[in-house]
Amino acid sequence: VIGIFDSSDPYVHRRVFGIAEIDLANMTYDLDPVGPAAAEMEPLMLTPDRKLGYTVSVYGTHGDRVTEFWVFDMKTKKIINRRPFLGRTRLAFGMTADGTKLMIYNAGFEIELYDAKTLELVKTINLEGDTTSNLVVMPLKKPA
Repeated sequence: VIGIFDSSDPYVHRRVFGIAEIDLANMTYDLDPVGPAAAEMEPLMLTPDRKLGYTVSVYGTHGDRVTEFWVFDMKTKKIINRRPFLGRTRLAFGMTADGTKLMIYNAGFEIELYDAKTLELVKTINLEGDTTSNLVVMPLKKPA
């Protein structure tokens, strides 16, 4: 299992976040600290080849709120790209099965699709109704 986890450093006790790999069979883990913990972070989404990871971080509140995409090189566990975007007060984050698009949805009736390489908005999809749960995006069936 690979994911983003919060912890606190043993000296100053400040919250930090890192990327952890948990080996459930051997009950061991490796945590690579990345930086100070954000107020909110969405789950880590990995590309199909597991080379890149994506998340959304939220800092501040109300007028000072900043919502950003973060892109990680999963080999080094380092942030390689960040880009702010107009985030909703409440949101959910997802990725298409092929890893080419990022999705912002929930607390509304639209899905905003972003290009995973450029982190730019590609299009908005109107669902004609509120989303009430996580989205599951299945890969297209490969032709026989």
